[in-house]
Amino acid sequence: MQALARALRQVWMRRLDDPRLIDAVLRHPAFVDRAPLERALSARFFAPFCHQEVTRGARFEARARWSRAIFAAVGLERVRDAAIQAFDAHAPTGETESLLDSVRACVARATTELTFGDLSLEPLVQRAVRDIDRSIKMIGRADLTVRRALRDALEPVLDCTDAWPEATSLGAARAEARCLPLSERVDHVGAVLLATGVIQVSDTVTHALIALAQHPAAAAASDDALVAEVVRAFPVNASITRAAGVDVTIEGARFQRGEAVTIVPRRRARALGFDPSRAAAGSWSFGAGARACPARRVAATLAATLLGRYRALGCKSSRATGTSAASRSP
Repeated sequence: MQALARALRQVWMRRLDDPRLIDAVLRHPAFVDRAPLERALSARFFAPFCHQEVTRGARFEARARWSRAIFAAVGLERVRDAAIQAFDAHAPTGETESLLDSVRACVARATTELTFGDLSLEPLVQRAVRDIDRSIKMIGRADLTVRRALRDALEPVLDCTDAWPEATSLGAARAEARCLPLSERVDHVGAVLLATGVIQVSDTVTHALIALAQHPAAAAASDDALVAEVVRAFPVNASITRAAGVDVTIEGARFQRGEAVTIVPRRRARALGFDPSRAAAGSWSFGAGARACPARRVAATLAATLLGRYRALGCKSSRATGTSAASRSP
C-alpha cells in the first residue's frame, strides 16, 4: 500500500497557487527535478533528442553549466543583428497563410546563425523544429526521419570543439562543452538551443502580434514592454512541475519524498488581463531556482527585435480573434 501511495503521489500532481509558496518551492534545493510525468512527456515530444528537463543529478548540472556559459557569452547587439538579417530573409510579402510559420522561420534562421556562425543547417533546422513544435502542441505525429537527420548532421559539427568559431555561442562556451560527451552536446543543441529556443520565442512574437490586434490601445507600448507583458499573460510553459527529493516543509506546507507538484502560470496571468503599460509582474514563465531559464536575456532581445520589424512593416493578425494569417503593407 505504501508503494502504491508513493506512485500515486508521483503521478497525480499537487497544484500550487500561493505565489509565496510557489517561489519558495521553485528555489528550494529539494525541488530541483521535474515531475516524472513531465519527464516522460519530454522524452516523447523531443525524441530522439534527450531534453535537459529529463536529466538529473550530475548530468543536469553539467548541461546547465554549459547553458549558462552559452547565454552569458552571447552579445545582445549580435542577437539584434541576427534577428534583423533573418527577418529580411523571411519577412512575409502580401498575405501569409500562417503567421506562426513566418515568425518561426525568422527565429530559426537567427538561432542557427548565432549557434553555428553559418546557415548551412538552416533548412534542416527549419523542418525539424517545425515537426517538434507540432508534436509538442499535439497537432501532428512526430517525423523521426527528419529529426534523426538533424541529429546525424549535428554530430560532426559538435564533435570537434576547436573548430567552433569564437564569435558563435558554441565557440564562446567551448570550455564547458568539453566536459560533455558528444551525445550530450548533440542532445542539448538539438532539444534546447534549437527546438525549445525557436519554439518559445516564435510563440511569444506571434502572441504579441495577435494581442496587438485584440488590444488596439497596446499599440503605444514599446516592443520590450509588449514582449514582457506577453510572456506574463501568455506563458511559454503551460505548467511547471517539480518532484520533492526528500521529505520537506516549506512555508508551512509539508511535502513527502517523491511528491509531484505543478504550477500553472496562466492561472495568475488571467486575472490581471493584458496591459503592457504597467511593469510586468512576475509569472515564473522563465522558471526560478536551479532550473531557471538562462536564455531569458537573449530570448527577450530576439523576440523584441523581431516584433519591432513586424510592427514597422505593418504586419498584423488578420483577425482580432487570433487567427494565424498576417499581411504586410507594401
